[in-house]
Amino acid sequence: MYVCRRFYMESLEEMFGIPTVRTSKRLSRVVAARLRPFGITPEQWTVLKRVSEAEYSTQKQLAERADKDQATLTKILDLLEKQNWIQRIRNPEDRRSFFIQITEDGLRLKTEVTPAVEQVFFELTSELNEQQVKIYTETLQKLEYRAEQLLQDTEDLR
Repeated sequence: MYVCRRFYMESLEEMFGIPTVRTSKRLSRVVAARLRPFGITPEQWTVLKRVSEAEYSTQKQLAERADKDQATLTKILDLLEKQNWIQRIRNPEDRRSFFIQITEDGLRLKTEVTPAVEQVFFELTSELNEQQVKIYTETLQKLEYRAEQLLQDTEDLR
């Protein structure tokens, strides 16, 4: 840590942590605003996209892919089902579980919403060149991987 610190004028939290969280919050607000006309939230959109990636998913598989805990995912699925964007189909091999599937209405919504969300990220990165995007993506992947390792280490201590 001391080796790293000598290269930085401010704390690592001030340099990385706070700006990352602030940027994430701002981006979430932009995405929420762009999704509002479609009647879906960013949390619901994330789950709907993950449901659309597989013909059938169990709730457990979906929780992993959407990075949601079971309780939160259940609430989101209830809302998506109420809008007829997804359906739950009883698992014939395990009556206690359901497969989650996107509906025709959900597919239509995804087709409408995807360009609006993609436009947000196009606008966000419009002033970056190809090399900057590549470096950002590679760095973000490394940080995400390291954060996952730290999370695992923390959970192992429990």
